[in-house]
Amino acid sequence: WLMAQELGGPVQLDFIAQVHRFFARLLTLEVPTVCAIQGHCFAGGWLLALCCDYRVMNSERGAACMTEVDFGATLTPPLTALIKEKLSRRLSTRMMLEACRLGAHELAAEGAVDAAVPLARLLTAAEELARKAAKGGASATYGAIKEDMYSDAFKALRHGPVARSA
Repeated sequence: WLMAQELGGPVQLDFIAQVHRFFARLLTLEVPTVCAIQGHCFAGGWLLALCCDYRVMNSERGAACMTEVDFGATLTPPLTALIKEKLSRRLSTRMMLEACRLGAHELAAEGAVDAAVPLARLLTAAEELARKAAKGGASATYGAIKEDMYSDAFKALRHGPVARSA
C-alpha cells in the first residue's frame, strides 16, 4: 500500500512521520521494554527492536540486517540517528553500509542484543529480563531518564525531517 503511494507525496510523508513519533514514544516509554526476536529481523523490524531497552534473540535461527544499501534506499536522518544512538560505530557501518546479516551470537557479542537463547527459552528469557529491569516499576522518572539517555535519537524522531533534503 505505501509503495503504491506517490513517492515522497503527502501520504508517504505522513506515514513516515507517524512511524517516527511511534518510535520516539517506544524509545522513551515509562516502563522497561523488551523485544523477543524469534527469527529474521530486517529493516523496520530491526529499527523497532532497537527502540526497545533490551533485546533477546533466538540463537538457533534468524538474523538481523539493514538491506537498504542493496536496493538503493536511504534512511531518514531520524532513523539514522536511532541506529547511531543504539549501535556502535563499527556495527552501524557493517549493518548500514555492508548490509551484513548478523546472527544472535554475533549481535550479543557486539552488545546489540542482550541475550542469545534457544527458541524454546526465548519468551522465558525475555520475561526474566523484563522482571529484572522493572524493579522500580513504571514512572515518569524512568521515561525521563530514557529521554536523556537517547536524547539525539529522541529529538530527531520527534522533530526531525521525514525526508532527506535535496
